[in-house]
Amino acid sequence: LHAACMSTPWSPGSSSASHLALSRLPILGTFFMSIERRAAIDIGTNTILLLIAEVETDGVPRVGRVVHDEQNIVRLGQGVAKSRVFTPEAMERARACLARCRETCMRHGVDPAAVRVVATSASRDAANSGEFYDKIHRDLGFIVRIIAGEEEACLSFAGGLLEGQDPLKTAVLDIGGGSTEFVTAQNSSGGPLKVRGESIDMGSVRAKDLFLPTTPYAKGDLEHMERELRGAWSRLSPGLQKELRTKEWVGVAGTVTTLAAVALNLKTFDTVRLHGFQLDRRMVGDLYGALAALTPEQRAANPAIGEGRADVIVPGAAILLTAMEAFDRAAITVSVRGLRFGVVLA
Repeated sequence: LHAACMSTPWSPGSSSASHLALSRLPILGTFFMSIERRAAIDIGTNTILLLIAEVETDGVPRVGRVVHDEQNIVRLGQGVAKSRVFTPEAMERARACLARCRETCMRHGVDPAAVRVVATSASRDAANSGEFYDKIHRDLGFIVRIIAGEEEACLSFAGGLLEGQDPLKTAVLDIGGGSTEFVTAQNSSGGPLKVRGESIDMGSVRAKDLFLPTTPYAKGDLEHMERELRGAWSRLSPGLQKELRTKEWVGVAGTVTTLAAVALNLKTFDTVRLHGFQLDRRMVGDLYGALAALTPEQRAANPAIGEGRADVIVPGAAILLTAMEAFDRAAITVSVRGLRFGVVLA
């Protein structure tokens, strides 16, 4: 599953990244398990996420102990939906964040050259992303791969599944800042699983930039956004649409976890309570309506949202709600994992 996700797998000395040396840990005195400390960075439209984890590499790789997991709201893709370039201010925010990530990796014994760094929707769209990441490589040592939407979808699926879930009965929804991925797995011939994902260029930041020019939100703007989102989902392939109507949904990334945190009235990010929590469609609709009626300041005052998501949680909720309506899904299960976990396993 994980190997199938990568168009260019990471291997020692490759241009993508390099594996760290394995440490051998004794298990039960006689058996040995290969443990590899890996780090992954997910550079998204709205956030930059860093994961450092111990990966068990015997057989099918799996994440063991999570050493460090952090999320930073940077908004690198601010305005990219219209301008198609990163702004100098956004690039400086991202560079500063990545510099802090570099320090964290080194503190945990991970060489920056070995960190698996991927960039997604905004980086695919911005004309100056290659120049920016060349500078990041020179200054910080990170080798950044801008991955296609289909690969992003596949890695999100691999990383987002909950323990014990049947991949053949599960669809993963990844609502990002610039794009949304829908992913399923098939096994028609009895061979290895084949993961199929489709990426739509419509995420929470992009929807805000395109459809919600003013606050408070105008009813007409919200209705226009909802119509455009429904049209976007109709462009998914018929085969994938059929699967999305029958499989259990898992949601990854900030929109889904934030809505769940609001529903649970959390003051801090509680992975234990969030991971596996179910958001039903009525709950999502109620949250969408209630949050859209608030001012940005009122949304920011909610500790589950904060300033970083105050202006994008409403379009994110609209994405989730219209998708659930389009494919008649009654509920979605929250996963606090996602793309970065798929990358660290690849």
